Amino acid sequence: MYDKCLIVGSIPDVDLSDIKDRFVICADGGLNTLKKRGIPPDFFIGDMDSCGDTDIDVPRIILPAAKDLSDMHFAIKHALKMGVKDFILTGCTGGRADHYLSNIFLLEYIEKRGAHGVILDSGNRMEIYNRNVYNTEGYKYVSIVSLTEKCCGVTLSGLKYPLKDATLRRDDTLGISNEPLRNEVGIEIKKGRALIIMSRDDEYEV
Repeated sequence: MYDKCLIVGSIPDVDLSDIKDRFVICADGGLNTLKKRGIPPDFFIGDMDSCGDTDIDVPRIILPAAKDLSDMHFAIKHALKMGVKDFILTGCTGGRADHYLSNIFLLEYIEKRGAHGVILDSGNRMEIYNRNVYNTEGYKYVSIVSLTEKCCGVTLSGLKYPLKDATLRRDDTLGISNEPLRNEVGIEIKKGRALIIMSRDDEYEV
């Protein structure tokens, strides 16, 4: 049984800084990413349309090209069956917008099954809100995006723009681009589901 896993997708923008003691699964093209960095995967799952390699010397599940779920989704399902409770997903942001967006919502899929997932790339960390204190070390911005129509009772501390018992709505940007004043910040949400996004720079602000 494995408590923690790292799932690597095919997008080159990855963060592989936290792989210690994690079961490493490559979702199809993630195999190329791991090979370039000399990191052996523990498991392969995918339809082999983007990995470019038919000689995979690790335990594997080869998926059909015509399927109902993405390679990343299948990898998560497999890890949940293994008993994983702590997920890091990387190599799954950027590129095609449909895959990027669906991968973010896979964090909800993980959460609803009693586990917790984090998406990491070189500039961002994304996760579903599940606690009241977050470590922001190394990040310049903290954003809170409501996944439900609204999040109620939002209180923020340790941030440049504090809130007290506020409401964040899915169709506004009140929770975007706050700035941490210390490494640990307080986030409380009494009702609703939110995505917590930490970002390192402002290169692409709009």
